[in-house]
Amino acid sequence: MLVLKNIYINYEHLVFDYTNFICGPQQITVISGNSGAGKTTLLDLLYSCKNEFCDYSINHHKPNRNDLLNMYYCKQEPLFEEHLTVQDNINLLYAIYNIERDIQLEENIFKALELEHTYHFYINSLSTGEKKRLTLVCAILSKRPIVLLDEPTASVDKKMKQAMIQIIQKYLKDKTVIISTHDNDILEIADVVYHIENHQLVTEQHINDDEIEINNFQSKNLQKYYFKTWKHSKLYHIFTQFLSILIIAFIAVGLFSMNSYINQQQDNLSSAFTNQFVVYYPLQEGLTYSGNEYPLTEDQLSALQEIDNIKDIRNLYYFSSDNFIDASFITYNGNEYESEEVISYISYDENNDVSNYIETSINDEGIYISNELAQALNITAGNDTITINLPVPQYNIYNDGYVLDSSDYTSPLYYIVYPNDHTIEVTLKIAGILTEDDIGMDVYPSKYTIYIPQSTYESYMQEYAVSDSYNTGDIEYKPYEVNAYVIQLNSYEDYSEFYDDVTDLGLGVESNFSTYMNYIENQQSTINNTKNIMLIFSGCMIVILFVMKFVKRHEDNHFFVYLHKLSLDTKDTLKIRLHCMIFNILITFIFSVILSYAIVLLLSYLQITTLSLSYTNIILCLVLSLLIESIPLLFY
Repeated sequence: MLVLKNIYINYEHLVFDYTNFICGPQQITVISGNSGAGKTTLLDLLYSCKNEFCDYSINHHKPNRNDLLNMYYCKQEPLFEEHLTVQDNINLLYAIYNIERDIQLEENIFKALELEHTYHFYINSLSTGEKKRLTLVCAILSKRPIVLLDEPTASVDKKMKQAMIQIIQKYLKDKTVIISTHDNDILEIADVVYHIENHQLVTEQHINDDEIEINNFQSKNLQKYYFKTWKHSKLYHIFTQFLSILIIAFIAVGLFSMNSYINQQQDNLSSAFTNQFVVYYPLQEGLTYSGNEYPLTEDQLSALQEIDNIKDIRNLYYFSSDNFIDASFITYNGNEYESEEVISYISYDENNDVSNYIETSINDEGIYISNELAQALNITAGNDTITINLPVPQYNIYNDGYVLDSSDYTSPLYYIVYPNDHTIEVTLKIAGILTEDDIGMDVYPSKYTIYIPQSTYESYMQEYAVSDSYNTGDIEYKPYEVNAYVIQLNSYEDYSEFYDDVTDLGLGVESNFSTYMNYIENQQSTINNTKNIMLIFSGCMIVILFVMKFVKRHEDNHFFVYLHKLSLDTKDTLKIRLHCMIFNILITFIFSVILSYAIVLLLSYLQITTLSLSYTNIILCLVLSLLIESIPLLFY
């Protein structure tokens, strides 16, 4: 038995004033009254299963979700999934209420109500009368123990009204049926009639007080009907699905290509970047390193060593035959050679890999000789040693050399420092011949250059070092101190901060540094522009796809709204929605990976680029599939 006690509803006007409604099982209960009296309001209250406006009970207990699922409510405005055909709507009803299809019953009712021609029609193509009759069909086929009918014969012609009344009598006689109407023909088949008078529900008929049979059931296989709704606008869904796959594939391959391009550019930067720079104390602001500079002060050297971006710092020994006359003499293969060109002697770090700069390897260790000097000496692999007069200065000489001011030749612009003339004759192994004049150091060597291992130079400097000082007139002789350092940075990305730190100390960086700075900035700008273009393109494509999905969100969401209106639990509808979303994600992901692979193969075949599909690319496809298929749900 269904009981509503003390019903009080007052919206903008009083509808029910503390009245009661009782409905028994296996009875047709009719609610009669003028338009606006509250007939539909009462049915809505019955279907809500809430105690908000009354004391509501079914079989002597407060109604729960399962009680609501045992009701079928045919509203005045027919409720269907409009993106399914009539047949699919009926089949969805069977799935929702977990009912075995009764083909004979179905055919009989469709024939009686002259609906057999509508099986494959979409709902929106039916007339108002056909929709009304179809709602009654659904109420019967749902086999719910409680059926609510709101003005079932409205907008139906006399012939069809009689057919509908006969159907109600024949197929709903064992159900609890509650009908709101002012149709006298329906009043005649009622077991109990309630009249709404003065905001009260009044009846004098006998009401069955037995319990209503309530069933437990579980819906099944509803997901497939969601995808069947796509048939209603399948071209649109196919297009958006294909567009999703296409966009994801192009973004994945594009980002992967961009990443490959960026890595290549960064490799180019790394290989072009010397990573070693000469730092010195310039005699005058803006002057390049000449070898005649003052040594760094203790404070400058200490501050230089504390710069974070420096990987390594070492002394630079850089001398030339301009200052050391004997250094122009070389003995090779028994022949003494005096160079008319300036020969530079430079220390290099043998721990660094210099293989990229070597044209010919002769020994595993030793000195490297520039290509032009090797040609002048006619160096061959069979003779792997050379005797040179190696500059090893003992003193720095001050106040003996200066540069005059061009505007006043009587006064020096600045004084210079130069090492004293001291060479030692040494025989060293030749490690190899260079392809270019340098081995990755930012200095300006002469075209005739000999690179001495750092450890070798250090050993000679220590062996011939002096500790005393002396003066000759105004000229000062102080024990030799290094006046330049080779700085090795961690990465080319540190160059800008390094340059700022060094210049803040009043020190200079060999002028070649500015060339590298410009090159790096240009390459970095290219990389950043590539990233921005790809990100903007990807963002625009995703936004377009989101807009398309957003425009159709109501259509996609209609199915789940329909389930909710049929009283399916919110958790159940969310679960179904999640299953459908996962299916969409998998379809999008799988085909986007396949398309990505096809694009990569095509690019390789056309020799445009050589890429290979990686796990990163596959993960990116999965992430994009998740985003594209799930984020639009936030707008439902």
